[in-house]
Amino acid sequence: MNAASYPSPQARALSHVESRSAGRPLDPTLPLTLNFHPDRMAGGRPILVRLAEDGVYRSQFVTGTGNGGLTAHPGGDRWRWESRIFGGAYDDAPAEQRPVYGALNFRRRAVGAAPRFGSSHFRLTADTLPRATFCYPDSAAEPTDFGVASGTHLIELAEADDRDMIDDYIEAQIHGPVLLDRHVEALVLDPGYRSTPVEEAARRLPCRTEWHAGFRLTVEQLRRHPDYRGAEFVDLGADIAQDGMLDPRIIGDAARTGRYDPQSLKMVWHCLARFGAPPHPTRPDRSGHGMSGPPGCVLPNVSARQGKESGVLERLNQAMEHIECHLDQRIDAAEPARIALTSEYHFRRMFSALAGMPLSEYIRRRRLTLAGAEVLAGERTLLEIAVRHGYTSGEAFARAFRAMHGVGPGEARRTGAALRSQPRMSFHLVVEGSSSMRYRIVEKEEFRVVGRKARVPLVHEGVNPAIAEFIRGIGQETVRRIAELSDQEPEGIVSVSDNLDDSRAEGTELDYYHAVVTGGAVPEDLDALVVPAGTWAVFENSGPFPQALQYLWRDVFTQWFPSNPYRSRPGPEILRTRVSQDGGQAEAELWIPVERTTA
Repeated sequence: MNAASYPSPQARALSHVESRSAGRPLDPTLPLTLNFHPDRMAGGRPILVRLAEDGVYRSQFVTGTGNGGLTAHPGGDRWRWESRIFGGAYDDAPAEQRPVYGALNFRRRAVGAAPRFGSSHFRLTADTLPRATFCYPDSAAEPTDFGVASGTHLIELAEADDRDMIDDYIEAQIHGPVLLDRHVEALVLDPGYRSTPVEEAARRLPCRTEWHAGFRLTVEQLRRHPDYRGAEFVDLGADIAQDGMLDPRIIGDAARTGRYDPQSLKMVWHCLARFGAPPHPTRPDRSGHGMSGPPGCVLPNVSARQGKESGVLERLNQAMEHIECHLDQRIDAAEPARIALTSEYHFRRMFSALAGMPLSEYIRRRRLTLAGAEVLAGERTLLEIAVRHGYTSGEAFARAFRAMHGVGPGEARRTGAALRSQPRMSFHLVVEGSSSMRYRIVEKEEFRVVGRKARVPLVHEGVNPAIAEFIRGIGQETVRRIAELSDQEPEGIVSVSDNLDDSRAEGTELDYYHAVVTGGAVPEDLDALVVPAGTWAVFENSGPFPQALQYLWRDVFTQWFPSNPYRSRPGPEILRTRVSQDGGQAEAELWIPVERTTA
């Protein structure tokens, strides 16, 4: 630990905690996260606006916000805790020099390590880990167990403990500044903030924005847990809910009215965080970051045909080896698809489902990771490195380099800046139980999709606001007329996605139909898509909404395709969803165009 490179209070604090720590070094890929509520106010201004202006994440001794901020003053509880934990290192230090509080995301949760403190989070860069100290439980509990990156036993303690989910975190104290343009890899938001001032403010930050699957809880579900924080907070949650539903945006809206006690709203948030959390993924989320996860991607919950699946994964890893060996050349996706014994179309779909990002994005990040190492090595000119990795000009290379690493190649070489890394991926089989997926194979003659059509951007997680707005704009009478045209399965109103970009990158566009499937005539005022005859795999499941839909899409590509002699083929994807009246449960039926494999 290079503690001497930090001002003396930080150096003394790090040294003091290191002297009280023992255990194994931390996995350097484990990220630190700072959970917070992005729609709250700080100093009379929205917190993201203030962060954009300041460019730095400040401690509670500076901001005075949060529970810690209430006692972050000389002699207060937070001051006393820090004095004990850090051996008095900060007793006489200015507030600006005190540590920032976060948590170690040792469980790699998509919602951050400590959602107790907020629905969204900053994910920090790997170079912040060596200047962090840790305790378990958190500092408010007067802990006696501590750790540093070079040695700690706190993960073992946390895993052996039986704490409530929202208390299941290892507190981290980050010593030294947290600059948004240097030390933050991404801001990860709840999808409830899409198309809101929060998203607009996030665009002003010098880090990229990602989205997790979202916190969501119906009032009916909330009422099942009156003893968790108290019946009065269940009633408060029901009072502020919109259309029988709670999400982080709704609680934030209530907070800004000034009508409710902030501590009471905090209890409502605890209920939402505890019982409305999205499912914890065993692979990177589909927002496209992929940089903080392990270098291998896991195929979860494999239920059968392990020998066949192992063969599929072996061929996928051979394809990954081909990509790795040709990063300094033009890579045609048809070649790794050939190695994997599948079509280019299916290979792209399979890769995206397993890896959590499009194939093209993975290749770009791997190239820029290798380019970063060459920039720091200083053996080639920047233009030579640019050309070597497929860029036609130094300017194009510099833009791409800065977008990934947060710093230009010239500055990185001059300063030796810490750069971001996309680990090399490989795929592994992990058997964690079994899942019952209901499916059938259907041969369908030519049919038509008839309804209303819109061109919308692709959104990987959560509600797509463009689709939601489009559907709201369709009059009830038109919806009734469309529904009456349904004369074959899948029956009733369906969601149809077609004409997607091959990369399936977030933000690319697709044709979306709010429609029915029919063999009849098409009214002149409606849109229609003719679908040729072919084979379809039909998958069904039911469960909590929207998790049931998220599980269905995931399991089709991570379980079913590796286990069966089919691959996806070009064509529309059709989803029939029926949500319960209270919005808590859903039945889903997904139609995917397929063809038999020859292997």
